[in-house]
Amino acid sequence: MQTDKIRFNGIEYLTRDVYLSDYEVTVKVSTDELDHAVFDQDSGYASREAELIDELIFCYVPEELINAGDAELEEYIIDKVYGS
Repeated sequence: MQTDKIRFNGIEYLTRDVYLSDYEVTVKVSTDELDHAVFDQDSGYASREAELIDELIFCYVPEELINAGDAELEEYIIDKVYGS
């Protein structure tokens, strides 16, 4: 497990590449905190940069899961995105 960081509005947010074995694809995830920073339900994207960042992220996860084990994180993502 290796994390990276993405900077938005001067704040660094953790990201992580996760391999979804059932789908044979690697996806980039980040924390819910980044999701809230780039997108507001009432006003939309904070900026064009925010929209571009959001397009890079497959799924947002609770901050406490970004460092979880591969299997636990994979299970959370599949459940959240695919509902299975």
